[in-house]
Order: sequence, then C-alpha cells, then structure tokens
Amino acid sequence: MCLTLSGRHVAAVAQATCIDLRDLDDGQLLGTLNGHTDNVTALTATTGTASPTLISCARDDTVRTWSRQALLNALTQHDQPPAALAAAAIQPPDAGLRLAVSYRDSRIQTFTPTTNQPGPTFDLAHHAAHALAWAPATDGPPDLLYAAPDHTIRTWNPDTSQADHPPLAGHLLAIRSIAACRTPAGRPLAVSGSDDHTVRLWDLTDHELLQTWRHHYSVRAVAAAPTGPDHTLQIASGSADGTVRLWTPNSTKPQGVLHCRQGFIHALAIDPDTPDGPLLATAGDNTLRLWNLHDHTPRSDDLHGHTDIVEALAAWTTPQPTPRSYVASAARDGTIRIWDTAISRCILLLATGTRVRTLTAHPRPDRPAALMTIAGEAGALVVELQLDRL
Repeated sequence: MCLTLSGRHVAAVAQATCIDLRDLDDGQLLGTLNGHTDNVTALTATTGTASPTLISCARDDTVRTWSRQALLNALTQHDQPPAALAAAAIQPPDAGLRLAVSYRDSRIQTFTPTTNQPGPTFDLAHHAAHALAWAPATDGPPDLLYAAPDHTIRTWNPDTSQADHPPLAGHLLAIRSIAACRTPAGRPLAVSGSDDHTVRLWDLTDHELLQTWRHHYSVRAVAAAPTGPDHTLQIASGSADGTVRLWTPNSTKPQGVLHCRQGFIHALAIDPDTPDGPLLATAGDNTLRLWNLHDHTPRSDDLHGHTDIVEALAAWTTPQPTPRSYVASAARDGTIRIWDTAISRCILLLATGTRVRTLTAHPRPDRPAALMTIAGEAGALVVELQLDRL
C-alpha cells in the first residue's frame, strides 16, 4: 500500500502484528505502527484527499484507522522496540530502580527512572540481547548479565563500560532466559535456560559452571528465589514439553516435576513471601496456574482472562499493612492483568494495545505499593501500582 507523506513516497507493509513504513525508493525502514495484537491481514488507504488515512485489519478481530498525524509521528519518532528489560532495586529502596533495556538495534541502554535520565549505553555489534539480568551486587553497583550470540553469558559494568569478567561458556544453542540469585551464604549465582535443552547454574564469584540439568525440549523460562525458613534456594525451569522442573543448587535430579498442561512454558515467577508459603506461577497458553512450592500442588484452579499466549510474569508480596500477594501477567493480547492470589481473581486490567515481553515488580517496603517495569513493542515504562486502592 503506497502513500505520500511530506513529499515522500511511503510503502505500508504488514509485518506480523506491526505495520512497517518503508521508503518506496530504497526500502529503508522509516517507522512502525504498533497496536494490533495479532497478525495484520489487510491494508487499504483513502485516496483523493490531502490527508491520507491508512486502514488495517488483523486477526485480533479489530479494524484500526491511522490518521495522517499518526503516520507522520511514526516517521519522526521511529525507534527500535525493546527486546528485553532488566530491573534491580537500588539500596536504599527509596532510591528507586536501575533499569537496563536491550533494543533490537543492538543497544543496551541503562536508566535511573527516579531522575528520568539515561545512563551509559552499550553496543552489542549487530546482535540484540533477548535475555538480561542484574547480577547480585557485592561491592558497588551490580554488573549486567546478558545473553551473547555465541551462546555465552557475558557481563557489562555500566559504570566503567567494561566487561569485567570472562564469559560463561557451556551452552550449545541460544540462551533464552537468565535469572540471578544468591545462596543462603550470600554467594551470587546465575541460572540460564537454553534451546540446547539444558539449565545451567553458574558461580558469579569464580565464574565457573556448577551444575547442568537437562530437559527433553527447549528451555525458555527460568526463575530462582530463596524459600522457607532456611532460605533454601529454589530454582524452576520451564520447557517446551509443558513441564516445570524444580531444582536446588546441590541436586543432580529434579526435586519435583510439575505437569502444567499449558503447552510451551513461556514464563515463570516465584514469590517466596506469600502468607500461605512460597508460590510458583506458570504460564504457557492463555492461562495462569499457581503452585505451592512446598508440596508441588496447584494452589487454585487455572486463572482465565487473557485471550492470547501469556509471555511474562511477575510475583510479589506487599508487607504493609497486612501481607498481600499478587501476580502480574502480560500476554500477546495487549493486556496486563494483576491477580490477587488469595482470591484467585483479576483485580486490575491494563490495556497496552501492544505486545509486552517483559515484566518485573518490586514491592515498596513502607507502603502497599509496587514499582512495575514493562517492556514491549511500544517501548519501556515504569509504573507505581497503588495496591491498597484495588
């Protein structure tokens, strides 16, 4: 579909859920229209007017009309959408968050949302990092862990703009997920899941491989958190066969296998602080399932509401005034849902209109609120949820 905007001949091309605006002469990408949550199937445009309008139809059962101003905005504000996002709390908690956002144009950009100022940028040289995590800090600010194209995990220090440590090598195929954690003694570890069907546990002090655990299929989601009165580190990994396997650092075999019956497991989240004991949230299809980690049993019936695959989860408990636990889920249907785990109900629906790939949540220690970071097709965002009002 061809249009003329500000003297330029532009071609509108459906690209999955997006509409690319390209220069008709050289094919250069000029901008992207985001809004549909399923594949775009048809495009048309008004003709014979001084103000062209683009109309799109998609498999999400919607028809969207794009005004001339919306088209011009896409041309002038074009930027690459994020590929992944990582967030880490900075002490003291009121200092806010330190964010790292990986973009598809091979950049990693850091931000401090409390000051609304961008920090250092790192160029990955023709590769977008689709998995990020902040390493637990020991002395000074934390290093950023990211999945490199050679199937290694590499570190980057945003303050020095240097790779301070050797890469963590061992995976044979692409790394899809990284989680960082600590042992009860405070030793920093990292967990990674890969298309090579393995989960690997890494020591971030000695920079060596501690464990290799195997699935039968690709591993796309990992999570880790200290649980129980002795703060035993619990690790969960989700696979394409619909199972979640539970591990501890010293185990050679899974401590439990959860048959989720949700198809490909895309997302996991552990909340160790719920009033009813440690909780694991799993997502594969368009449903959520909550599990008791102490006995590996379902905590409730499946949670329904999303109309497309859930790709990101976050779980947390607010300590004030009475502990209350929540799970946030983001799906390809362009919505984020906040669930109260005590009643297994959705208490808040956020409509983003575009696909969200990553969520993190950080409860405020002094009030019933949480900072939630969101990254997706439309960009990255930090919001504060005033949970006592829900």
